[in-house]
Amino acid sequence: MFRSPTAVIDLHRAALLRSVARLALAARARINSTRHRLSDARTRFERHRPAARHAAARERLFGLDARLHSAARRTIGDLRSQLAGADRQLRLLGPGETLARGWSLTFAADGTLIRSAADARPGQEIESHLVDGTVRSRVISPGVSAAPSLFDPPAG
Repeated sequence: MFRSPTAVIDLHRAALLRSVARLALAARARINSTRHRLSDARTRFERHRPAARHAAARERLFGLDARLHSAARRTIGDLRSQLAGADRQLRLLGPGETLARGWSLTFAADGTLIRSAADARPGQEIESHLVDGTVRSRVISPGVSAAPSLFDPPAG
């Protein structure tokens, strides 16, 4: 059956070497699996460590702070533009510009604004504010007429 007395030993030695190789492979797999689990546990631990959580919160806070300052600068810029536009409109539509275009503001003696010729009474003292000063006058006869149109031909 066996050719030599060492053949049985060689057969057992080969089986033993195969078992040792399988055992070493299984041990390496187990070690790698344990290392992987340990690495995952370390990562989870680091994430929940107070210093790490504090650092992450600080980074979020710095990001939010930068966004807040940027939004505030944009909002202030937008509001400045709106204010400048409103200021331009106010100057264009304000009484000073209206007077400069040839209009006047006329008041009764008691300070009420006369908006229509029908509001004036014969003999009433009125005060008209023009671009360069004030004119006091007395109403002779109020007349109500249609307002002139920009498209009517000039009289005369």
